[in-house]
Amino acid sequence: MRISLALDPKHNRKETIVKRIQMGILVLAFLTACLMPVGVSAGGDRIAFLNIRMVRGEPVLEGIEVVEGRLKIPKRLHLGREKLYCEVKDAAGNRIFETVVPDPSVRRLEYVDGDGTLHSKIVTEDDAFISIRIPYDEAARTLEIYSIDTPPGGVELSKRARKIGTLTIDVRGGGNE
Repeated sequence: MRISLALDPKHNRKETIVKRIQMGILVLAFLTACLMPVGVSAGGDRIAFLNIRMVRGEPVLEGIEVVEGRLKIPKRLHLGREKLYCEVKDAAGNRIFETVVPDPSVRRLEYVDGDGTLHSKIVTEDDAFISIRIPYDEAARTLEIYSIDTPPGGVELSKRARKIGTLTIDVRGGGNE
């Protein structure tokens, strides 16, 4: 007994038309994606610089500068000692951006004593300045800053960090509210 597969020419034609329509839709979607502006909802190609002075461990917002450019966002946050963990939140309290920056009030000094031995000493400054870069987002309302006092070692950030301040920000006006 011989079995032969015969293709219905009408069915084959319909299948070809469907495949061509699907390919056309795919090409149209690709071209649309390529031509659309990137990051419009997050302010496009702008960066907000939050200029902050740390006075005796308390953050004080001195001003905000908005410039053209695109912020490079690291894939991983390095939550080490002597760093500040910063969260930008919207009016509802939702986190819209997070970053880690060196604590400007903590400096590590290295020196060699008379015997030639290398020593390291941590010095805390009462008045220090830092500029924190965030992507421009009109929804940004607050910046929460946490000090990380202990090394990573598998302990949750909430147990290693202590909140040192919350700043009210308004990137639209280029200053604080």
